[in-house]
Amino acid sequence: MISAGNGTKVHGILDELRNIGISQEFKDDEDLKNLAMEKKVERRKYGVSSTVSSVVGVGSAVVLGPAAGVVATTAVPLIMETVGGAVDTKYGNDTLQYLKDAEYSNDDEALDSIDGNDSQGQASAVAPILHCADSVGMSLEEKRQLLVDTETQYNNGVLAARQPMKVK
Repeated sequence: MISAGNGTKVHGILDELRNIGISQEFKDDEDLKNLAMEKKVERRKYGVSSTVSSVVGVGSAVVLGPAAGVVATTAVPLIMETVGGAVDTKYGNDTLQYLKDAEYSNDDEALDSIDGNDSQGQASAVAPILHCADSVGMSLEEKRQLLVDTETQYNNGVLAARQPMKVK
């Protein structure tokens, strides 16, 4: 009887570690693109905030003029500042929604890549075992049992690779 348990388990470990690496590469790319978008939006937000502040300052001076009374001198800047704050807040909220709606996600590509790696890895693990089974003349039932054992060992390797690392 052919036994390829340890080799198949190691194959499962290596394939799963490759999947973890693929996943991390896609995650890093996603994070970089979203960070770039956040920086761009922050620059725009700063520009809008600066513009609103300038308009509030100039608007207060124009509305008041040199002959303004004490009440107008106090009330007009407060009103202008309140309107400016409302515009800033509205733009900030719209910006947050824009970021959420435009968030870059490559999850589908990552899953496709991982699925492709899984298929290729499983085929690579099984092919030599089936070739060996054919060369020694195993019956169909023996091959089926060998495939069940191989799949079990492969999956044990995958699960072993998913275990969290322990530091002693």
